[in-house]
Amino acid sequence: MGTVVKLFIAWAAAYLLGSLPPGILWAQVLKHIDVRQHGSGRTGGTNVWRTSGSLAALLTAICDGLKGAVAIWIAEALGLGPWAVAIAGALGIVGHTIRSIWVLPVARAR
Repeated sequence: MGTVVKLFIAWAAAYLLGSLPPGILWAQVLKHIDVRQHGSGRTGGTNVWRTSGSLAALLTAICDGLKGAVAIWIAEALGLGPWAVAIAGALGIVGHTIRSIWVLPVARAR
C-alpha cells in the first residue's frame, strides 16, 4: 500500500473518530435520554454530567481521550512517520471540535 493511501486512511480515520460524540451514546445507554434534548443541548461531558450523572460523564471523558489515542495508534500501525502521526492526533482534535458527522436521532421507546 502506498504512502499516500496510508496517509489518507490514517488522517480520515482520525478526523472521523474525533467526530464521534460519545456523550450521546452514554446518555442513551445509562439514562435512556437524548442528551441533545436536555440541559444545554450539547453532547459534551458537562451536559452529560448534568443530565445523565457522573458515570456517564466519566465514560464520555474516557472515550473522548481514547479517540485521540486510537487515531495515533492507527497512524503508527500503518508505519507512518512522526509528523504524520502528529497530524493524525491533531486531526482527531479538529474532528472533535468541528464535527462533520450529523448523528441520527435516537429511537425512543413509546
